[in-house]
Amino acid sequence: MPLIPDDYRYSVNNLEFMRRDSAEKRFKQVTRSALPLFLRGGDTITITPSVAGFHEDDVESVIRWAARNGHGDFLIDIGANIGLTSCLVGDCFSAVRCYEPNPLAFAILGVNTKIGIAPGVDVRLFNYGVGNENSTTELLVPKSNWGGAFVVQGNSYDQETLLRKDGFRNFDEGNYIRQTVEIRTAESSLAQVFDEFRAQGKRSGVIKIDAEGFELSILEAVSGIVPADFGLVIVFENHMRDVTREQLVSLFRSRADLFLLDTRKVRGATFVRYVRSILGAKRETRLRPVDEHLGKGNFVMIVRAQS
Repeated sequence: MPLIPDDYRYSVNNLEFMRRDSAEKRFKQVTRSALPLFLRGGDTITITPSVAGFHEDDVESVIRWAARNGHGDFLIDIGANIGLTSCLVGDCFSAVRCYEPNPLAFAILGVNTKIGIAPGVDVRLFNYGVGNENSTTELLVPKSNWGGAFVVQGNSYDQETLLRKDGFRNFDEGNYIRQTVEIRTAESSLAQVFDEFRAQGKRSGVIKIDAEGFELSILEAVSGIVPADFGLVIVFENHMRDVTREQLVSLFRSRADLFLLDTRKVRGATFVRYVRSILGAKRETRLRPVDEHLGKGNFVMIVRAQS
């Protein structure tokens, strides 16, 4: 049947057109500070970067602080996802190494680090995770939160914790994408990187770990291979309440101090907080020494180099 151009018609109610046009203008206004990266609208990890231009401002600020104060040789990002942290702080370092097992996120990581980190930085990406054994396993990726992807087998978080952090009450297969991923030991993946850095005279850097329940095993693995004359600032997340300060500090043989990245919030009802803010009140984040149990939050371990 031949196409008859005169028969083609498409129309949209002009009120609907005006509504969409107004929404687009508001979107441009709201996202005027958005990161110049590829982000997924509506995803938990990309809402703040789209609106505010940062991901986790406290984590990013402490990493920049470390880089400015003698730890700018390298950044090792374990659990890099689509590169939000690496792209925001990567320019502070001479070298950046990103580890991300999810092949879907890894494809975006490659693009984002290319456009988000200055050309002069030595950036290398690895499409596997870091653990305490070489294996092939299954990764569950929450469809509404790509930053929350996790491996079930061997995870230190219980199912309730894994569900709660993504806003779920019950496990529903339809909420996840399943991906087969590769895990390599720290010895087979990071040891060579440390050797390369040593050869280049790079011995002071930052390691960021966000592995959704495998932080402890990665810390154990890293502690076994990091050279004694390397100084590290390790930033990691914890959701377990039974992990102790001594348990982690002892991994690095008395070379380490452990701190909570503690934010003092402006308290009170909305109007009270608004008034206090006008008068100069600030949310302030500091490094508070950990006395015993870690609890939930972001933590910073400072590992001193030995001569």
